[in-house]
Amino acid sequence: MRSIGSDIATILAKSRVSGGLALRVARNNAAFARSVRRTWADNPAAATFILAHVNSLYFKRESPEAAAVRGAGSYGCLGVYLDDPMARAELNARREILSTACRSEGLDFDELRIHASVRSMRDRRAFEDPSRAGMPPASAPGRAAGPSQAPRRTSRDASAALQDFKRAAIMAFGSAEMAATVLDEVQAAALEERWASDYEQLKESRKKQPAVGYWVHLFVAEGSRATVAHLFSCYHQALRARCLDAGLRLEGVAVHASSPEMAGHHAFPRSGHPRVLRNADQRRLRALRCETENPD
Repeated sequence: MRSIGSDIATILAKSRVSGGLALRVARNNAAFARSVRRTWADNPAAATFILAHVNSLYFKRESPEAAAVRGAGSYGCLGVYLDDPMARAELNARREILSTACRSEGLDFDELRIHASVRSMRDRRAFEDPSRAGMPPASAPGRAAGPSQAPRRTSRDASAALQDFKRAAIMAFGSAEMAATVLDEVQAAALEERWASDYEQLKESRKKQPAVGYWVHLFVAEGSRATVAHLFSCYHQALRARCLDAGLRLEGVAVHASSPEMAGHHAFPRSGHPRVLRNADQRRLRALRCETENPD
């Protein structure tokens, strides 16, 4: 005859297993949502749209025999069920970028599989609030910051700002290869901050625009300076719009001739993060921009 104590122990053991499983599911879902946000950092609305149509995620390890057929010791899949064909197409278009982002979040798999949801699967929702899924937690409640208290991007974030600029250039030029070809000419890059006045900040806060804007200074070989400057001038409006989508208020792009010490360097490597010009003095950058705007 089973004792009450053994029944309680069984119930507790089952609850620990189910609780642990629920925690893993929640963690994996959150990691996937963050990965989607990173992959579509240039278009937050698209990220929310995709997350709103994710019905379920699953992880699956193939049997050793099936993995051996693929020539691997083990083979894992991350499967995503979506109920909207546009969401599936968007996910498929950036499948490899999303896979890389997921792995950087600690999700271990070899292949990302995309499925169309059918029947009752379409009624499920992996994320209760897609607009908040993958977003950083809200700050603690307190007195709302006025215009002069807007958060300031530090020098440690300069590389992240240039990464946003690089993504915006790809979107504005309409071709990753064209953007890469142009940015390959850039030997050094720096950011000049322009803080809006309190009145301007108040107007921009109503438009939900960043309080701090940036002039992006690009240093290229003298022989390429005119061509690079002309290209950024032609795409200026589209570039500003794409930067703003990424949360970066672009004031403009100033192109200068690089110094001999910069020769052979690449500010925007094709893989990895942009490299920021060290010890770039803000007053010197402003002076360079004024020289570029008023060559006479």
